[in-house]
Amino acid sequence: AGGDCYTHGPEWGIVQRLLERGIVPRVVPGGKKPRIYLIKFAMGSSSLQVQWSPEGEYFPQFISFTRLMLQRVAQLEKAQPRIDCCFWNQGNTDADKAPWRDGYKVNLVNFVRCVWKELEVSGPVPFPFVPLELHWRFSESKSNRRTWSQYAKVNDGFRDACQELGPAACVSTITQEMVLTIASHFHEDGHSGAGALLLEGYLLADTFADLLNLQKFNR
Repeated sequence: AGGDCYTHGPEWGIVQRLLERGIVPRVVPGGKKPRIYLIKFAMGSSSLQVQWSPEGEYFPQFISFTRLMLQRVAQLEKAQPRIDCCFWNQGNTDADKAPWRDGYKVNLVNFVRCVWKELEVSGPVPFPFVPLELHWRFSESKSNRRTWSQYAKVNDGFRDACQELGPAACVSTITQEMVLTIASHFHEDGHSGAGALLLEGYLLADTFADLLNLQKFNR
């Protein structure tokens, strides 16, 4: 993994669900078993507005690390790898400030288009982009209602950005029932526990699988 976060995220849920749904890598010649490679780059307490902006400090690190890992995969597989999807698991930092919430759609469109441009030699562009909606606990407190109002603004940005980006982008939405289920696996400090991360991975993988099925249908 790259970045400064070294704990696992939703990646195990992503792989498990992809295998369950039969979304497996292409057939590998020579009788070798196909593999799924995950290139993970994560930073804590960071925003798309600042650090992850193409002009920010994390974007070039993310691109550089991804290219390095693609080279490593090419060495292992003795073949040029292809990026099949970019999953985006957004933290809540961009929901904290009104200008960041209001600018989230524009920032995300710019970010994804720059990612596609920088990594276009690694596969067909645009490769799928699947972000996960922000979510939190439910309660009747004023602070909780304020939090959800802030998250709703960012989630609107997700949907509007994916619509502008076109059929390769689709936000992974979360039902209220699933929000409650995921929240039941939160740690006391509010971070997702292992059970929550697994469910988040399922949601991301399901959206990716549905996106692939839709692309096949429209061909």
